[in-house]
Amino acid sequence: LVPWECDLSSQTSASQAGILLGRNHDIPAFRWYDKQLGRVMVSNRPRDAAAIQTSHSTGNGLLANNGASRGNLFSGDAPDSLFTIASIVQPAQSNTGAYFFFYANPYNVARTIALFVADIVRELVASTWQLIRNERPRVRRFGIYPLLRAATTSLLRELSTFTVAGDLMRGVPAIYTTYIAYDEVAHHSGIARGDTLRVLRDIDRDIGRLARVAAEAPRPYHLVVLSDHGQS
Repeated sequence: LVPWECDLSSQTSASQAGILLGRNHDIPAFRWYDKQLGRVMVSNRPRDAAAIQTSHSTGNGLLANNGASRGNLFSGDAPDSLFTIASIVQPAQSNTGAYFFFYANPYNVARTIALFVADIVRELVASTWQLIRNERPRVRRFGIYPLLRAATTSLLRELSTFTVAGDLMRGVPAIYTTYIAYDEVAHHSGIARGDTLRVLRDIDRDIGRLARVAAEAPRPYHLVVLSDHGQS
């Protein structure tokens, strides 16, 4: 384990821009009012993410040399980008057809649905117990949030693991993916509460799956697990 200090501002768009694009100048927060544009910029809004990427990209990002971006905020100038927010408005070439095979297998579909429903139930139970025990600080966790949580902790996590595993078996030179599940749950539950740590264990298991795939890949890989901003 190697500690590192994230830059200011200590949040995803500034950190990922620095890591993937090489510079993060003028990204003061996740949301900020841009005086020149006369509007609020929101980092995870596709139009704004694309604008940030355009203004910061030099064409020589971390993944420019035939790399692959999977489920990130920015593409890192990867020629192959999938589930990347900045590439929704400015789509890069992607080998998307190969990943539809994930849903061609009934087991994968059934497993993902089961995980999705289970995570909704876990969230409802955890949020109810938080109210019963009067744990503070706490935020509101009902409404649409259980669905959003399940999407990050099961659906997106499964897709990220599957697509990266496919990239490893294809021998892609460099791959960057973001597991946002812990970030999403930690913001609502707290960084070290029981249901949050369960999400960390799930991510740890998926990293283990990728390590086993990498051992069978046609070329050697070095796995780096990085906390991309101000959480540990």
